Amino acid sequence: MIDISKVRKWNVRFNCYPEIESLPFPDIIVEEQEDFGYQMPQCCPTNIPPEIGAQITVTLSGHGIFSVGKKQYDCLPGTAFCYRHCDPEIAYRTANNSKWNFIWINFCGISAERLIAEINRNYGYFFSLGKNSKLEQTLMDYQRVAGSSLRLSPWEGAKIVLDIVEMLCGEANENLRISPGARLVKEVKEVSQRSFSEPLTGEYLAQKIGVSREHLSKTFHQETGIQLRDYLSEQRLNEALSLLLKSNLSCKEIATICHYGSYSAFFRTFRKVYGVSPEEFRKGKK
Repeated sequence: MIDISKVRKWNVRFNCYPEIESLPFPDIIVEEQEDFGYQMPQCCPTNIPPEIGAQITVTLSGHGIFSVGKKQYDCLPGTAFCYRHCDPEIAYRTANNSKWNFIWINFCGISAERLIAEINRNYGYFFSLGKNSKLEQTLMDYQRVAGSSLRLSPWEGAKIVLDIVEMLCGEANENLRISPGARLVKEVKEVSQRSFSEPLTGEYLAQKIGVSREHLSKTFHQETGIQLRDYLSEQRLNEALSLLLKSNLSCKEIATICHYGSYSAFFRTFRKVYGVSPEEFRKGKK
């Protein structure tokens, strides 16, 4: 039996009164952290009555797997999925050797179930929103009242549900032209440009972006045709080149700043690419 208090980081409950059957209403928002081995079954146990309602889940960090029948989706930061409770086609779990941090909101009532069923038919189950999407920020904003129960009128509750569904589908439409792989490559380039004071390694980037190193390396190579290690090596060398031209730092200091480990490693790499030593290159540019 899972100890919910250990995996649920915080939650906020909603109390909508009176309940109006024709209006959807929110039930609970939860931020959850699951370790490798976590999984939700593909169908409800036969001894438990099916729950009426639906759920939207947004991945914050880590890596999960969402399944619709035999089709699987990688749940990475900036992605989301929605489904009706006890949909027999649905299952999800943590990816191999990964943790998975996500936030979900539960909707109750037959109208919520019908609404999400229509979303699934017209938009699908899985959405790429991009990191720090408006939907993610809206759900995370409820952390400020973590542990509380919010009283809502049926109209207020329905507005929350419809606003969240609009964010899900609206942001997904805006991101249709950008594939998850292309977005990941963009993040690699952005992080590497603003984090040069840190060692630029696959492990470091994977941790900053919130994916596994294996997934990051594979996706980067598939999208660019370049091995991630070669790209990072080129970035390191470009930074060293810039410092040689624009600073008065010694070549040994530049080797340290650019995380070469030793001057000899910097010397070998530089000479292999440019055919001269760093010192010779600098003198030739003066």
